[in-house]
Amino acid sequence: EKGLKKYMDATADIIEKYNDILDSQQTRFKKLDKSSDGILTANMRSKMVSYIRSDIIPALEKRQQELDNIPVIDGAQYLAAQRKESTILMVEAWRHFIEALETDSPNEFNVAKSYQKDAMDIDYRIDDVVKNTAISSSKTSTIP
Repeated sequence: EKGLKKYMDATADIIEKYNDILDSQQTRFKKLDKSSDGILTANMRSKMVSYIRSDIIPALEKRQQELDNIPVIDGAQYLAAQRKESTILMVEAWRHFIEALETDSPNEFNVAKSYQKDAMDIDYRIDDVVKNTAISSSKTSTIP
């Protein structure tokens, strides 16, 4: 448990920085897909694809590279592995979304959604680990 807490502390700034970056990217992305009639024009699709390729996927990959540079202490292997798997799945989701935008393929949209759902499931597990560790740490620190 101490190793997990140390790893979480060591990666906290990276996680916070990239959560902010990815949140702002998500906000910008949502503005790119706004249309009055709900139909994406070829120009809108092209801008979305460019933005995913130039900003979103590189941010996910850079976050993972920075996390990979932090030594994984005993007790933190599960959390590190879950973060890495979530990143892999989200990158795949975005790649399939690009394919869907470029080919207008409902199947590719479904594949992208499936990868995204899997990544979100892992993110919930990550949140549980982080919350449970925070609760455990606070409990033990209050024991005289």
